[in-house]
Amino acid sequence: MDVQFCPHIVNWPCLSNSEWAAWIQVTGALAALALAIYVPVRMRRLEELDRRQSILDALRMIQQLADHYADTVPIIDAQIGTAPVELATAIVACQTHLTNPATPASMLPSLGHVEHAARQIVEHWNMAASAPERRIIPEFVTAANAPRDRVVKHVQAMIESVNRWKASHRLSLLMS
Repeated sequence: MDVQFCPHIVNWPCLSNSEWAAWIQVTGALAALALAIYVPVRMRRLEELDRRQSILDALRMIQQLADHYADTVPIIDAQIGTAPVELATAIVACQTHLTNPATPASMLPSLGHVEHAARQIVEHWNMAASAPERRIIPEFVTAANAPRDRVVKHVQAMIESVNRWKASHRLSLLMS
């Protein structure tokens, strides 16, 4: 005689041991399948988030240095020296991201604009550093502010883009 178990709590029918075992096996298999799908998707999303954060970090570094340069030029009364190494490093990081096929296409335009503006900043910085007159030259002030404004605009756009991406992928980024 087959013993039946009847869960009175949820008002299910009485099932035998083998039927309960089958239901538990199906439930476990479905849970394992869902997990097998979720884990790789989550890993891809985390890699994508890291990539986007890396791009954003490079752009933020350029923005900080552009702000520093634009703030320094108007009060200059001595030579400012050559552009910092960090700016060159951030430009190389931008160029690396631009040539990387894994870089999201939506980020390429802003990345290119910031990289170009950063190169302009280095060019103007070096011109200001080599100026024989140690005084404020209005062209240097204008040359400092225009690329900085472009950098700020595109960094803000990238921050918004990353935040929108995070919001649209929040389910797959769950538990991070």
